[in-house]
Amino acid sequence: MKESSESHDTIMTAGSTASAFPKADKSPVNQQQGEIHVLRTLEQIQAIRPIWEALQSESGGNIETDFDRYISLVESDQKYEPYILLLYNGGIPCAMLIGTRGPVRIDCQLGYLKVFRTTLCGVKITYGGYLGDFSEQTYNHLLDYLYTSISKGLADVVRFEQLPRCGRLYSGIRKRPSILCRSRFPKIDMHWQMKIPDSMESFYAQRSSKTRQTLKRYSRQVEKKFQTQLIGCTSEDSLSKILSEAASVSSRTYQHALGWGLTDDVATRQKLIAASRNGWLRLHLLRLGEKTCAFQLGFQYRGTYFLQTMGFDPEMKKWRLGTALFLKILEQLCRDSSVDCIDFGYGDAAYKRRFGTKYWYESTVYMFAPRVRPVLVNSIQTAVRGFSIGMRWTARKVGIEGMIKQKWRRLLQKSQKSDSK
Repeated sequence: MKESSESHDTIMTAGSTASAFPKADKSPVNQQQGEIHVLRTLEQIQAIRPIWEALQSESGGNIETDFDRYISLVESDQKYEPYILLLYNGGIPCAMLIGTRGPVRIDCQLGYLKVFRTTLCGVKITYGGYLGDFSEQTYNHLLDYLYTSISKGLADVVRFEQLPRCGRLYSGIRKRPSILCRSRFPKIDMHWQMKIPDSMESFYAQRSSKTRQTLKRYSRQVEKKFQTQLIGCTSEDSLSKILSEAASVSSRTYQHALGWGLTDDVATRQKLIAASRNGWLRLHLLRLGEKTCAFQLGFQYRGTYFLQTMGFDPEMKKWRLGTALFLKILEQLCRDSSVDCIDFGYGDAAYKRRFGTKYWYESTVYMFAPRVRPVLVNSIQTAVRGFSIGMRWTARKVGIEGMIKQKWRRLLQKSQKSDSK
């Protein structure tokens, strides 16, 4: 039942005094399962900051679930409104699901080819957006609440961003809705991380002699041929110019054609400004003479460097500028005692396999509402995904998967180049 915003609850957290906050939507009380508060305004969310940060500390250091990061993302994109589920047991806050409500784009692809795209009203659960005690009882209660809510018209779909496939939450979602409302054949992505060595000497010592010589050659040949300059941006002062240069490089890459590139727009600027104010921003350019030819964007947060995106001028491909820039930044990270890990994010890539020291598997999964349009979209997505998996398996079996990917990426780069003219 929706409560008046003028009424207040009293919330107690460990080591804190009582504090009042605007009342949220609440699920019916059940002493065994607990009570769910639904927070849908920034005012309500600001009031539970101590609870959020306590649960965040217990759950680890994922930047996507940082309180300030979440607020900056919501404020920078007016299409989305907050949607937070906060679970209480015995009056004690014990778990959260962190998300937003707004348009959710559904892409159905065969390789890099989009064959169907639509947008549904949905709830997106942030990557890593499950904080606190996620026992089987906890996620069952929260998933039941979500499914009941979208069945009653809250949204058409709930999208869970990149859940670890070995986790309880992933298993629960895969079993929860009926077969018509459950996403099938979810794409499997590898998520790589790299432990940062004490020095570059240690980094090279961990590689084979051939790999060591190859990597050192990339840096030497670029510095021998060009006057190189590494430009770093960590503050708001120089962000405008450096972001513009990085976005210009990104616009010529195949990643940009797929929607994964770096753009110089209002929303991106606001997100990066917020990151700079929190001390997280790490945006680097590699200039050859007067020309910017490569960039790398990362956020440094709680001992981890989260690599967001990177790119290089495809016309300079033979110089391996992406690798050369990565090695320069790695050298800086080796000297920084406050960071010990690089998180490459989800998705497989040759450089991640080359440098990563551990990985796990993730998938984005959906829970569709039991209505005609969401079920139809799920059916189309299932059919396309099934066919795509079959085609990919065949290409891999024949040994032509890598060749197809390379040719497809060249076509996308040519398309980006012609569009930018």
